[in-house]
Amino acid sequence: MQWTEGGYTVDTSASRIDHGVVIQFLRTSYWAQERPSSIVTESWKNSTVQFGLYGATGEMVGGCRIISDSAAFAWLGDVFVAPEHQGHGLGKFLMRCVVDHPSVKGVEQVLLGTLDAQGLYRQFGWQAHDMPERLMVRRSAPIDISHRGHADD
Repeated sequence: MQWTEGGYTVDTSASRIDHGVVIQFLRTSYWAQERPSSIVTESWKNSTVQFGLYGATGEMVGGCRIISDSAAFAWLGDVFVAPEHQGHGLGKFLMRCVVDHPSVKGVEQVLLGTLDAQGLYRQFGWQAHDMPERLMVRRSAPIDISHRGHADD
């Protein structure tokens, strides 16, 4: 799927994602700065939908990914807009595309985590979870996954 607005395009073609740009940005993020490049690449490739945000000349300037069963649950992750492209409504444009995508639209619960962008996400229907006492997380150290194959290999 593809959307265009103000000289920018959001495209869900996985082959168009520039994993180098994603890795470079995530190294500056608070949530994934320690994540190994191989994990970043694998996590994006194995996501249900990858959204790339592209400038007028086709360079990747932002994006995000969705992990979803397309019915009961989805997770929105790794949302970013390159600093030099921020302040032009691109986060809103990207979120409009996300919530309109079939893998998200109508899904019972779409979760995300953020420390600083609640205002953006509230505009698109997200709210604080009403049962934080029921949510849990299991964390483990990243492993070397470079030897694993892809489902599409």
